[in-house]
Amino acid sequence: MFSLPECTIYSLGLNNDPSFDEDFQKFLNNKCQLRSFDKDDQNPETMKRLEKANGTFMKALIANITDVTKNQYTFKDTVRILNDKRIDILKIDIEGNEFEIADEIISIPICQLLIEIHNDNPKKHLDLLKKFASSGLYLFSYEINGQEHTLSEYSFIHESCFEDYGVNIVYGRYLL
Repeated sequence: MFSLPECTIYSLGLNNDPSFDEDFQKFLNNKCQLRSFDKDDQNPETMKRLEKANGTFMKALIANITDVTKNQYTFKDTVRILNDKRIDILKIDIEGNEFEIADEIISIPICQLLIEIHNDNPKKHLDLLKKFASSGLYLFSYEINGQEHTLSEYSFIHESCFEDYGVNIVYGRYLL
């Protein structure tokens, strides 16, 4: 386990299933501040589970333009509203909007990015991966979603966080 004095997890896209958030917090003994977001209200059971996992919830569609009347916020604005300076783990499953917010994702200090990419256009998909890689994120895990083959899940770690997370061997940069 890493030994940061404190940590922050952002989870974009819940769909009333906080199991990822709970599992991560269980592994970390609820050490991290968990911030969860979804465009829809979550049911009371989900809210209780988040609270038990040291989490908070904000109803928000993460998009490229902020419009508070529609509960729509840029990623930068959500981070600013919550007054966070760094995100240790950012989990994204926002049904295709990841392409819209990619530039904002790489503009904020993030140590680990765990993202499900929704796309059946290989060039667009690869361009997004290259954008992440060129910002200092290193791919360390990849898998195709077992239920929908146009979905793929990727895990990246930023080079500025190698020491924090005990990374001392890097085999290569595959996406540059």
